[in-house]
Amino acid sequence: MGLHRFTPAGSGRMGIQQALATINGGVLVEYGCMGHMNYAGRDYKERAPGGCKIFSTHLNETDIALGNVARLWDAVDIIVEIEKPEVLFLTPSSVPEMIGADLEAEARELSAEYKDTKIISFDSGGFGASLCRGIENALDTLAASLPEDCCKTSDLTFNIIGSNIDLYNYSADAEEITRVMRGCFGAKPLCVFSSGTGISEIRLMSGAHVNLVIRREGIKAAERLKSRFGTPMVVGRPYGISATHSWIRDIESAVGSQANSEFLEKDSADTIRFLESSKNSLANVPELLIGAHTDVAGGIALFAEQELGLKVMAKWCDDPYCGTDETPYLPEQQRMELLKNDNYILLANSELIAYSGKNGVVVSVSSASGHGLARYTAPLIGLRGAANLARLISSPPPLPDAFETRGGKGYNHRHGGGRPDNRNETHPKHSGGRKGRGRGGHR
Repeated sequence: MGLHRFTPAGSGRMGIQQALATINGGVLVEYGCMGHMNYAGRDYKERAPGGCKIFSTHLNETDIALGNVARLWDAVDIIVEIEKPEVLFLTPSSVPEMIGADLEAEARELSAEYKDTKIISFDSGGFGASLCRGIENALDTLAASLPEDCCKTSDLTFNIIGSNIDLYNYSADAEEITRVMRGCFGAKPLCVFSSGTGISEIRLMSGAHVNLVIRREGIKAAERLKSRFGTPMVVGRPYGISATHSWIRDIESAVGSQANSEFLEKDSADTIRFLESSKNSLANVPELLIGAHTDVAGGIALFAEQELGLKVMAKWCDDPYCGTDETPYLPEQQRMELLKNDNYILLANSELIAYSGKNGVVVSVSSASGHGLARYTAPLIGLRGAANLARLISSPPPLPDAFETRGGKGYNHRHGGGRPDNRNETHPKHSGGRKGRGRGGHR
């Protein structure tokens, strides 16, 4: 794949794990080498404390050469005995995909032996799948496997589908949706799928009156839930006043109830006043370059042009799976060419902002950076997000100090080791095949 100046797009395996790692009450077992999980587990814990317990089977040269799955059975046996999980997520890595290990078949056989644990396998572990495709697969598989048929709640409730830790400010954005839904409809969330949820909440998702899909990778899961339980869905990631009002009108149609006009008018008026007061500072803002998830980049660009009166020089998405004609995926060489322009404000991940040598607005996560892990800051979406975006664009924050600028190496302090993570748990019995199991041969 050649050399990369910036962190490349994440793999499907990473997308699956990022969608699953935040789910409380589950256990995640990766059939793969332990080194990746030692790094990834720290990253997941930093982005979303709590969540499920994470294990790796590890693999050695013999396992790879012979297609040996004994380690997988040994690991599951130990984990079920010690942890007694209600649900076990079985995820692949690229090596088992290459040697032809059939995790779906293994999961069926494991389920037959461990009847008190629901074992769910996931694909998209090979080299061909990107992070967003992995997230889409994880959400859809979970929607097919865990929700149970139950009555709708007596009060108006909703699910948020597509809140995941790969998106910058994911927690604050989910909180803004919850705030607007409470103010407009008196509604409460049943499940924030999957950045702020647990196994029990996912099982009760069918009780919600509407599913709010805030990223395109959640559409398949929402369609599956609509087919299974008849739950209507509203798709949209609202940036700015106009988009938020349109999104609320769609929700009104879906739930058959009118929004609280007093709340909406007051909230909108507060945002409009802030935008009006920001006109002078925004008048001197140069053109924008926006690079993020497709829904993020497209939504911010529309808000900037239509409501802030700014010009967008270019916008792109950071995952090839989600590229569109309007927001295409750009290889890093093309991104570097765009950054050769002299006068712009960059909205992207901190790694790219640091390379540009300019102050910018972080709206995307780079897994190699120490930035983008915001959980307790102002949102970017909704009415309050509109005011926050206008503030950030009119006065971009200082350059992140974790990176050197374009003239330097561009590496950050997190590449050099780090503190140990007790969530990446291993057991001595993983190091060898279990005698008497009869599963360790060539399969």
